[in-house]
Amino acid sequence: MMTEPIALQELSFRFTEFTVPLALLTKVFMEIGFYTMKEGAALSNVVPATLGPALICANILLVLPLLWRGMKRSPAGERNRRTALHLAAWGAAAVFLMSRLMPWKFLAEIQIISVIVSYIQFPWRLFPFALLFLSFSGAAGIWLIAKDYQQVRYHVSFLVTFVAVLTAAYYLNGNNGEHVLIMQTETVAPGMIANGEYLYEGTDISRLPERAGHVTLQPAENGGGRAVEITNYHKEGSNLSFSYQSSETVPVYAEVPLLYYPGYSVKINGEKTSAERGEQNTVRLWLQPGTAGDVSVSYTGLPLWNVASWISLLTAAAVCLWKIISSIHKPSPAPYNPARSAPPLPSSAARPHPRAPHCYKASGRTPDSCTSAPFPLRSRRRWSR
Repeated sequence: MMTEPIALQELSFRFTEFTVPLALLTKVFMEIGFYTMKEGAALSNVVPATLGPALICANILLVLPLLWRGMKRSPAGERNRRTALHLAAWGAAAVFLMSRLMPWKFLAEIQIISVIVSYIQFPWRLFPFALLFLSFSGAAGIWLIAKDYQQVRYHVSFLVTFVAVLTAAYYLNGNNGEHVLIMQTETVAPGMIANGEYLYEGTDISRLPERAGHVTLQPAENGGGRAVEITNYHKEGSNLSFSYQSSETVPVYAEVPLLYYPGYSVKINGEKTSAERGEQNTVRLWLQPGTAGDVSVSYTGLPLWNVASWISLLTAAAVCLWKIISSIHKPSPAPYNPARSAPPLPSSAARPHPRAPHCYKASGRTPDSCTSAPFPLRSRRRWSR
């Protein structure tokens, strides 16, 4: 796919060095910064990997009936509680895997495990999964407590909401103390490409900033400029466009501030042309002599990737369509019929004794007992007197 290798040897981050301290996950007020929780780094310079007291309290409400046997648990909510406990277990597993309780340093000595976890790169990337699962389970915990104890449902909801607003307000009011760096898409700086580990080998990342914000033309042989005028330059993310007018007598290449990878699409006046890898791993295209027009550059991906994406999309659509058709053609349940739903009567009751009504009225016995041992006729006469 790529004609030259990527400089993965520059990847200096070790998975085992970035596990999250458990105290940080349970911190009351979250903090944000652009340093990770590498061992030895200050806890004030971390990614926002804090669960917060509101989420923890909500999940405590979910498991509280299991810990306190005296609490009321409605049978109707037990199925929902089991589903919520499964979600909470997945969330707790994600927290355990990214925390320092997980013996990653010991497991990293195993080659296959070391290779697998290196693709994750940072354990705190499991935090969104933990947050998703624990949010659903915590919401279920609040709902089940409010359903079983109607008299405190407003108190529980207010308490969790108050704790969530209180802790979030501390962060939103700027009490964090850390300046948030806004990354501009126009800037191509070393920090934005993470030390160059995903670039082609030999790329000098220190020279990339000088190419940002403009189109670089091929230098002339005499050291002067080229007779090519660039106007209407516009860049948004990986999409770039500009207009040009060339008075040159030979083809001239132009390099745009986009890092080259296979899959770029270049169009000049609507006609597709090829893109090449230029100096310092930028996208290079050729402008023909004595021409003018509009150029657009965008990343469309490789054909195999697009085919795989369409296969995934069509598979998802087929599953949804199959579910809809199955629900339409599913036979509806038969209407309720008390006669069919009633349990069968015992054989004695199915053929009652002709004397049974008289005997149980007189003696107080049940029809079954009278049928199995009916009174004689004289006994009925004696009681009738």
